[in-house]
Amino acid sequence: MFKQLLASITLVLLLYVELSTAQGKKLACSYSPSLANSIGFQPDYIPLEVCPYVIFKSFNFPTVIGRQMLFSDNDKQAFSRLVSSVRKRSSTARVVASIDGSGRELTITSSSSVRRKALAQAVIVLLLELDADAIELNWQEPGNSHVGSGSANDRITMVQLLQDLRQAVNAASKSIQNRQRELWFRVSLHPNVIDEAYNMLDVCELVDHVTLDPNTINRSEKTHAPLLGTPDILDKPFAGLNVIPSRVGLQWIDEGCAPRKMLLGIGLHGISRVYEPSYAKTLKDKVHYLAAGTYVEQRDLCKTLNEAGWRYTWDAYGGMPYVDRMLQDGQAERISYENLDSLRLKMDMVEQKRLGGIYVDFVHSDDIYGSCGQAYSLVSYLSGRVRSIPSDIGFAIEWNRYSPAKATSLSYPPEYIPLEVCPYVIFKAFRFPTIVGRQMLFNDYDKQDFSRLVSSVRSRSNTVRVVASIDGSARDFTTTSSAIVRRKAFVPAAIALLLELDADAIELNWQEPGNSNAGKGSGNDRVTMTQLLQDLRQAVNAASKSIRSRNRELWFRGSLHPNVIEEAYNMLDVCELVDHVTLDPTTVETLENVHAPLYGTPQVLPFSVPKLGNVIHSQAGLSTNTQRWIDEGCPPRKLLLGIGLYGFKRIYQPGLVPYIINKINLIASQSTRLEQRELCNTIREAGWSYAWDSYGSMPYVTRALQGGLAELISYEDLDSLRLKMDMVEQKRFGGIYIDYIHSDDIYGYCGQPYTQTSYLFSRGKKFICSYSPSKAAPIGYLPEYLPLEMCTYVIFKAFSFPSVVDRQMLFSDSDKVSFSRVVSSGRKRSNTVRVVASIDGTARHFVTTSSSNVRRKAFVQAINTLLLELDADAIELNWKVSSNVGSDRATMVQLLQDLRQALNAASKIIPNRNRELWFRGSLHPSLIADAYNVFDVCELADHVTLDPTTAETLENAHAPLYGTPQVLPISIPNIGMIYYPMSGFNTTTQYWIDEGCAPKKLLLGIGLHGISRMYSPGLLPYVANKIYSLAPNGTELEQRELCTLIKEEGWNYAWDGYGAMSYVTRALQNGQEERISYEDMASLSLKMDMVEQKRFGGIYVDYIHSDDIYGHCGQPYSFTVYLANRLRSIPSDIGFAIEWNNNVG
Repeated sequence: MFKQLLASITLVLLLYVELSTAQGKKLACSYSPSLANSIGFQPDYIPLEVCPYVIFKSFNFPTVIGRQMLFSDNDKQAFSRLVSSVRKRSSTARVVASIDGSGRELTITSSSSVRRKALAQAVIVLLLELDADAIELNWQEPGNSHVGSGSANDRITMVQLLQDLRQAVNAASKSIQNRQRELWFRVSLHPNVIDEAYNMLDVCELVDHVTLDPNTINRSEKTHAPLLGTPDILDKPFAGLNVIPSRVGLQWIDEGCAPRKMLLGIGLHGISRVYEPSYAKTLKDKVHYLAAGTYVEQRDLCKTLNEAGWRYTWDAYGGMPYVDRMLQDGQAERISYENLDSLRLKMDMVEQKRLGGIYVDFVHSDDIYGSCGQAYSLVSYLSGRVRSIPSDIGFAIEWNRYSPAKATSLSYPPEYIPLEVCPYVIFKAFRFPTIVGRQMLFNDYDKQDFSRLVSSVRSRSNTVRVVASIDGSARDFTTTSSAIVRRKAFVPAAIALLLELDADAIELNWQEPGNSNAGKGSGNDRVTMTQLLQDLRQAVNAASKSIRSRNRELWFRGSLHPNVIEEAYNMLDVCELVDHVTLDPTTVETLENVHAPLYGTPQVLPFSVPKLGNVIHSQAGLSTNTQRWIDEGCPPRKLLLGIGLYGFKRIYQPGLVPYIINKINLIASQSTRLEQRELCNTIREAGWSYAWDSYGSMPYVTRALQGGLAELISYEDLDSLRLKMDMVEQKRFGGIYIDYIHSDDIYGYCGQPYTQTSYLFSRGKKFICSYSPSKAAPIGYLPEYLPLEMCTYVIFKAFSFPSVVDRQMLFSDSDKVSFSRVVSSGRKRSNTVRVVASIDGTARHFVTTSSSNVRRKAFVQAINTLLLELDADAIELNWKVSSNVGSDRATMVQLLQDLRQALNAASKIIPNRNRELWFRGSLHPSLIADAYNVFDVCELADHVTLDPTTAETLENAHAPLYGTPQVLPISIPNIGMIYYPMSGFNTTTQYWIDEGCAPKKLLLGIGLHGISRMYSPGLLPYVANKIYSLAPNGTELEQRELCTLIKEEGWNYAWDGYGAMSYVTRALQNGQEERISYEDMASLSLKMDMVEQKRFGGIYVDYIHSDDIYGHCGQPYSFTVYLANRLRSIPSDIGFAIEWNNNVG
């Protein structure tokens, strides 16, 4: 017992530091009583903190008794023990009852209507009597192929059975409200079974999850769960788990199965086979043909592998390790098994294919007692990887109006809003406008407060959008919407917020519409609300057209009170007219112990009511009432769920609680809202008793007060937020809004500042660091110093162009040695970092090579050396193009085609190592137009790295965001007196996109250096103040030198408003002047705003060692840290697309 306790403590501590902000992927742990009991592993030992789903494996197929089918009593008792243990320890973990059935058993059952009904009835017993959360059907060996033991009709009857089970599961969900039950289906990974036995589209349509069984893989490999099949020279390759994904998984997906429904099975065991070595050679080392194999659990295996005599091997195709040793009788033994490297590759595949998650088979197969090191080492790793996979959820933040009652009292000005995680800021709120004659006018103080917020946001970000929310009582809106004159007055007032105060969107907060017991308006609100929204929609569309490139939006705050939803909204019309509906959590029906319940609490009545019985299932709860919006036709992507970062304190008389069915809300004499920043300290005080509301899915605390009263506080924590975010993802909402950003622990009184905001935010782009041995060596910066926690990719800059030796092309030996040092250091410190080999070449080098078949072949062969011998993960071509060679466009594509084929071949040779082709692209406007066939280049390359040093040098800043307009001495037709140059990153990066390059393939280069130029100030008027024209070359200064240099006396600071960069100037003794342009946090912020706005795939830092690596001027790596954090704050592509969808209808 002590060992079990120690293991559990170790696991909890590990997971505490591994928690991430990712939402969405499932991790299920399977548990077998028959296997677990033999090692003394009780259900109470299952680590529910990493196992949100537990699969009970398994019920034997039910026996037929008359017209019934009955499960074994022993199985039911074992399952009940598991459920009881889980319910006692967790309010969120779900238990899945898996039902095994042979091909024959399920073929007979599915082909008979009577048998199908009997099985469905038996399944309902598991759900309603034994309290299962989900049913999994494990139909073993369907079909009648050589591995199937069923019938050719299984494809048809399987669907019929699943239809009956679907109906039964749906009925069970409705019979006990707020307990959504699920139907899972275990499927084979054998290619023959997949081809013949499944109607994949129908199966995936009917079930909630498809669990992919790794034990069914075609066993013709060296390892038992191979990622890819080993090629067979005499026959065709097959069989691997990337037969799941590369072939089989894609079969399921191609046939219409949503990847999010698929859960990959991962077995925590090895397979031992004893065989005759002399026969192994004949069978090409396929020992699976010689021995059936014995399961060895990970907890036993880790000790077995420590014995002497084993020879370790890695199966490059299978993506798994195995060991061999000779036995005394002349036989040999082989064990294939999982380790962290093989699991990493499988999890890479899960993430790449966007599967719904994994299940671990079995949790007690792991090293549960830590006999070989850390307890639960493999489960902990898998849990961490699942949690690290980014979410697909969009994100919006709500900020309160700048008023003494809220932000001002906290000394929280608009400048404190963390715009890096707030792509939208909602100003709450304008008071309803007053009527002055035939006009409606907003309060001047509200307008001033809003203007301050807009000004602050605009000064700090080009991409954040500000939403003006308009509060109004039911009477305000009812009176306005029901009169044409009032509507005409209200609409111009609202549009003035867009055009005069520069709002990006308008939100209508129509409080308590309708005339139900929760509404204070009119029974006609359903009709007049639509009329008002129609008028506003037209006005907002007109505002968008009046100022081009500024699409304005119309938002609507919706209630979550069931009576209001039912009576006050014509939801289909509302959702058709607005861009987003913000679902207000404060409007949830207040009959619960917690203030924002996920589900309503059932009410047990003292007597039975016709059609209801003695239990009333509450229609309250976020899950139920958000679903009403969807069911009435509102697209989920338009819905934004409100999440309040606060708690509610209620003081009540404990003696009255039994009389109101424990509904403390009904008897609370006081109700006070507590912000999270206050709450986190309050609940740490002595005397509180902690509890979890299993229906509301929120925590609360209680304590006794002196006057015989008691106090209750319900609040949000990371567990309750996780469940709400699970719902957001499951229902595929457009995102969330936080109410309010300054309600969080903004100053870090209880730990990390903005803890809950940080948790709710999702992340996702590539961050690449370039490294040059020739530049790093003089400053003593070794490859071991690279901060791999930030640099997920490292670009080695660079191999010199290979020299020609007869018909070969050879890279420099010294470059190869330097590259090997970088690779060796990276591999030793990280399993995930990828190293890119960059190849420099002049235009002449590449043109000569690309225009000759012989040279292209030789170059490709040299590239293969970098991939296969030096272990590069990717190749980057730095073709320093010239506009003078007209044939570059054609021969460049030919060379890239040859390289693409070579990289694809290299990826297949070592299957689990996908290699990439990168291309360094210019940002000079003339070269983009003349030298690149952009569409073909981007089609062939995996990434295009946009080189910041190639920007047109006609600016005062060396990496300008926009080109500086030039005033001409005369007017030119079609141009006028002012010429707007097409230089600047914003313009030239857009060229790549406009020519057909996918933004996700573009990586913007950011140089961590400045450029110093010496010039004669008297000549400036003759070159229109373009210092680059007087000193075109300049001197590069690394950030680590620059940060101290510009602190010297004599410098004058300035900001280039067009280039969006800082520069300093000073006079020199010889009558010359010096100017240095450089990057700082302000210029980097604007570049990152552009990266986010254009949805680039990421950035690369040029060079990592150019930063202030030793902290001479402050924090080491200050720029790198800032850029990495900004990049992580950009939502993943899916969430980002939803967040910025500006189209209506």
